Amino acid sequence: MNFKTATLDTWVKTKLKSLNNIQQQSIPSIEQRKNTLIISPTGSGKTLAAFLSIIDYLLDLQEKQHLQDHVYCLYISPLKALNNDIRKNLETPLNEMKLLANHEIKLRVAVRTGDTPQKERAKMLALPPHILITTPESLGILLSTPKFSKHLHSLEFVIVDEIHSLIQSKRGTFLAGLLERLQDLAPSMCRIGLSATVSPIQEVALYLSGYTDQGAPRPMNIINHGTRRQLNLTVKLPGINLIQSSYEQILGSIGKDLVQEIINSRTSLCFANTRNGAERFGHYLKQYFGEEKIGVHHGSMEKKERLTIEDLLKQGKLKAVVTSSSLELGIDIGSIDKVIQIGSPKKVSTLLQRIGRSGHHQTKISKGVLYPLDKEDFLETLVLVNQAKKGEIEPVIIPKLCLDVLAQLLVGMAITKIMDVKTALRIIKRSSPYRELTETAIIKVLRSLSKGVGENHWKYARIWFDENTKQFGKKRSSRAIYYQNIGTIPDVASYDVILKDSRKKIGELDGSFAELLNPEDTFILGGKTYSVIRLIGNKVLVQLNPLGIPNIPSWYGEALARPLTTSKALCHLLNQVEEYWKKIMAFSTKKQSRGFFLLGN
Repeated sequence: MNFKTATLDTWVKTKLKSLNNIQQQSIPSIEQRKNTLIISPTGSGKTLAAFLSIIDYLLDLQEKQHLQDHVYCLYISPLKALNNDIRKNLETPLNEMKLLANHEIKLRVAVRTGDTPQKERAKMLALPPHILITTPESLGILLSTPKFSKHLHSLEFVIVDEIHSLIQSKRGTFLAGLLERLQDLAPSMCRIGLSATVSPIQEVALYLSGYTDQGAPRPMNIINHGTRRQLNLTVKLPGINLIQSSYEQILGSIGKDLVQEIINSRTSLCFANTRNGAERFGHYLKQYFGEEKIGVHHGSMEKKERLTIEDLLKQGKLKAVVTSSSLELGIDIGSIDKVIQIGSPKKVSTLLQRIGRSGHHQTKISKGVLYPLDKEDFLETLVLVNQAKKGEIEPVIIPKLCLDVLAQLLVGMAITKIMDVKTALRIIKRSSPYRELTETAIIKVLRSLSKGVGENHWKYARIWFDENTKQFGKKRSSRAIYYQNIGTIPDVASYDVILKDSRKKIGELDGSFAELLNPEDTFILGGKTYSVIRLIGNKVLVQLNPLGIPNIPSWYGEALARPLTTSKALCHLLNQVEEYWKKIMAFSTKKQSRGFFLLGN
């Protein structure tokens, strides 16, 4: 395959040697500006497949001196950790190309999320990146910020990574509406979706493509290389009775065996489902391996703390990292040779994503060890492992016609300009979750947004709406309300944890946990032990206390949900066990009548 630029062609031949099948099929599709959905196992190079033709195009523009100061490519992912990883994985080859070509590579890459400092945001506004990496929530803000949205008018590519994890929640419904708003700004943009675990494929393709104003699905080129890799999965039971033992006894037994698993591996990644579990097992492992060999990673840790752990993990300087779900998707951590799952992951797709972190290459075997936490967890884990080996991924269920998300989309539109109902309907209805949206439904939502609630309802109205002209627009407070409440991730009261000596934020605690803290209380955050000095407003001032006996913080709303398909498979297994048990008991009774006793009482 020949690229337009010698710069990229040389880099591919030098660093990659050759392109794999996925890349060979994907690159021409994207080069021809075809909407493309790439489905392939974890570690198969699909992210690079999405970016190579885009980089080639931008380098060609640079060589012809046609490269402008605006955003050409928008990359959207669900996780901040994945965004930071993608930025590094783009900057590294660009720097290598610079050395190989012996000339300046002018392509700019930047990340814009809730973690991005104001100073960096201002820089992007003055000099926008050519490739912008962001989240759905930040995209919602950028589209409704006139000073920045002008940089999106010439957008040519949008990549939605880990698309399966977005579309199953209202977060994906929100993103679908934003993509149609983006389409109005940049009518010729090419849509690219990436996933390792997705089903049913056609419905996901319709979500990504959306519909034209005439009601026809936009064309979508599906490149499907399957979702299965070679798996080596082991379900390990604690060396004690799951039925009669306490939860603490089970955790202690798992911890002892976990140590041996980590000793026998080069580098392990441990998933504990919750931040509480990550902190608990991280603390346990640090007592055995030492502070410098074990990392803890989750969303309540400050950005710099998370990035430090990610870098140490990639460099092979850690023996293990314990995480909740923040390292689940797409992170390139090739040094991992074993993934450990503590507790049932609840979904086949989650299991495959997590186990796929080990041997992060399409030719390697993904090795995983699973520890059930109780007898129900054991049966559920067996079901998931069986489904994973068969490649039976639960189908995605896309939320549709969500009026609360619609309200947010309408406020975002109102902020930008005065809008009429028919235009809003035309734009939003092009997205698959709102394919059946009616003008009546939009008007009802606009009435609710414009009337507010309570006696002084006019104070709480989000927008104004004219019933006669069917137009709506922003009120004075609209922009602030929209920015402060962007997205569909539930708001949870939290307290910032501030280190006394440096006065820097090191993470967050759930409000219900932080409010019970007193001076001199100790707790763990990011695997380190801190003592409370005092609470100041919504801040907890702390100092390091390695010798303290710590409490494990808890965070609200961390429990994973079990999908219907897993529940049905679990019921089927239980029915089989029941039938088998009945046969054994019938056989036993028959034998006892002949003078034999096989099973005991």
